Amino acid sequence: MMQHIWLLSDLDGTLLPSDKQIPAEVLAGIQQFTEQGGHFTIATGRTLDSARVYWEQLHVQSPMILYNGAMIYDPLTEKVLYQNALCKTAKEMTAAVLQAFPQAGAEILCAEGTYVIQNTIYEQEHIAICNVVPHYCTLELMPDIPWIKVLFAVAPTDMPKLQAFIQAQNWTDVDFLQSSESFYEMLPKDVSKGSALLVYRDLLHLHETEILIAAGDYQNDMTMLQYADYGIAPANAQPAVKAVADYVLQYTCDQKAISELLLWIQSKF
Repeated sequence: MMQHIWLLSDLDGTLLPSDKQIPAEVLAGIQQFTEQGGHFTIATGRTLDSARVYWEQLHVQSPMILYNGAMIYDPLTEKVLYQNALCKTAKEMTAAVLQAFPQAGAEILCAEGTYVIQNTIYEQEHIAICNVVPHYCTLELMPDIPWIKVLFAVAPTDMPKLQAFIQAQNWTDVDFLQSSESFYEMLPKDVSKGSALLVYRDLLHLHETEILIAAGDYQNDMTMLQYADYGIAPANAQPAVKAVADYVLQYTCDQKAISELLLWIQSKF
């Protein structure tokens, strides 16, 4: 039986194919895994709102890692178990980035919702992916609420320049990571899916006999794969992610990689 197995899967590029619809075969496989006693949950950069449709489809019963590790949320009790917010100077940093890159889109993600402060085609692409209804406002008119993360959306050709600008600022109170070819995120210091996984193990009192398996495809998944007992990458994962994975699947997210992973778990445990 699978009672000691915990599977945490990234959504976009791992569990979700390009059309963002969970395949019936994957749903059935996860249901079988949980019926056998396994614990399944998601670890995603998505917000509470944009992940909701997926965790409800998947009937997730265990706490989830959201906002790239800045929040752990229990869907059963509907309570935030852990949250790490950005420092107050994040507002000044965001203003500096947008002054240097007026062509960049930007949104501020809070527990209360998504706030688009600079709207572009790349920003709208992110909103469409997340399938949320955001608030629109200026940076100056942002409500006085905790910020969980800031997402900048740029053309892929602008990404190296954006990264170089931010690195040159030597900001030490926050961390940055790239979550797609167009999206660059500001997160609380030392927060990642990997750091959240360590908190997760403590929060749920998971002993050494519990096995944590994490699956992901992109840079923002790397620490999670490294800190898990087994880190798994689909065939479409970035080379750097494959390099830190314990096992690389033969199938991509569009070929139902998670179904292959579930079979691998059955054969190994």
